[in-house]
Amino acid sequence: MAQHDEDEDIALEDDTLFADPEGFYKPPPKDTFQEYKRKSDPSQVLRVKLVGGHALWAHCLWNAGIALSDYFEDPKNITFDGKSVLELGAGAALPSLVTLVNGASRVVITDYPDQPLLDNISYNVEHSLDSAHQARVKVAGHLWGKEPESLLTLIQEDGDTMRKFDVIILSDLIFNHFAHHQLLATCRATILDDDKGNKGEIYVCFSHHRPSLAHKDLEFFETAAQAPYNFHSEKLFERRMTPMFERDQGPEEVRATVHLYKL
Repeated sequence: MAQHDEDEDIALEDDTLFADPEGFYKPPPKDTFQEYKRKSDPSQVLRVKLVGGHALWAHCLWNAGIALSDYFEDPKNITFDGKSVLELGAGAALPSLVTLVNGASRVVITDYPDQPLLDNISYNVEHSLDSAHQARVKVAGHLWGKEPESLLTLIQEDGDTMRKFDVIILSDLIFNHFAHHQLLATCRATILDDDKGNKGEIYVCFSHHRPSLAHKDLEFFETAAQAPYNFHSEKLFERRMTPMFERDQGPEEVRATVHLYKL
């Protein structure tokens, strides 16, 4: 029999031997808040919560969302009275909130079906809008390209014959090059385009976050023009803003510029 080692007892009884040192695990990032002053009335502020950290970048209020919200605030550009709106990959959902306060009748705000993302959108709806505006909103998870027709059921009312969306918002999404077809599939299935000539509008706002791959971003519009999507694209503006991430690679001017297209 092996000789019993008293030092072994001491080591086994010391439950701190294999404990992680204090501060080894960093606490999860805290949620943050940002305010958006409405261009149509700077005295009115929309305060949105951003998740503390997320692999899908929902912890940022992106330049594209701010620039698009500013565009929506000007009735010379677009009016929302009575219109239905769908936002894909909404994050904090600022552009959707802006459409609501500008008269949109029904708004569906979607993001990847991850509960923290959807809960954060619901929080922003509940804390940024009054009860009358809240009643016009549905928050839902959606995988781009998967059963997009299910989104249409969220805006139907008694007597509707499968109404489709007047406006679709894609704010800083097309850097997901692998998902261009999926995004366009959802857009084609849900945008208004009837035999009476009524056509909805899809607003695509973005920055080239990786300038070396700008050509891949723009392939979205080439794909959109082809069957089965058959969308015509029109560039509406470029706007220089502060880059999202100062130390990112590539020319600052490219990374700081926001582009807006309409399909």
